[in-house]
Amino acid sequence: MNRILSLFGALCLLASVPLSNSHAAPSDRLESANTALRDDLTRAMLEGAAEHGLEISTDGIVFATRDDGMVANTGVAGFDSLTYDDLARGAVVGFTYYSGFTVEPGFYRVYVVLPKGAKTGTAYLLDAQGRAVKEATVSVGATAQRASKWTCSVSWHHVTVDYHSGNISFEVTVKW
Repeated sequence: MNRILSLFGALCLLASVPLSNSHAAPSDRLESANTALRDDLTRAMLEGAAEHGLEISTDGIVFATRDDGMVANTGVAGFDSLTYDDLARGAVVGFTYYSGFTVEPGFYRVYVVLPKGAKTGTAYLLDAQGRAVKEATVSVGATAQRASKWTCSVSWHHVTVDYHSGNISFEVTVKW
C-alpha cells in the first residue's frame, strides 16, 4: 500500500511541474521569448500611455537595455503630421519608458522644443502630471523618412531616442 501511495504522490508531484520549452532549440526559445516580451511591452506601453492620456503607435515599439537599465520608445498618434513649425512651438513627439540611467523608472512623454531654423533644441521628459523630470538635447537628424520610425540606443553615459517621418527627423539624447 505504501508503494502505491508513494507512486501516486510522485505522479501528483510530476503533474504539478509546469511544462517548459527547455528542450527546444536555443533559437526557438529566443523567438518565443521575443514574442512574449514584445506582447508584454506593447500592453505595458499602451497602459502607460492611457495614464498620460495619449494615443501611441504600437507599430514599431523599440527598446534597448544595458546593465540594469532599459528604455522603450515609440511615437505618438499624429506624429506623421508634425512639422518643424510644430517643434518650434513645442510638441509631444514620443512616449518612452525609462528604468535606470539616472531617470526615475516610469513612463514619460517626450516634449520637444526646436527653435525655427536651429540645429539643436531641448527635450523634456514629462511625467503623468506634466512635470519635467529630465532635460535632454535635441539634434536635427539626417534626411526625413517616408514612413514614421523611431529607434533607441544605449551608449556610454547617454541614451538616444530618434524620431523620423516624412516631415521631420531628429534625435533626443539623455545624458547620465
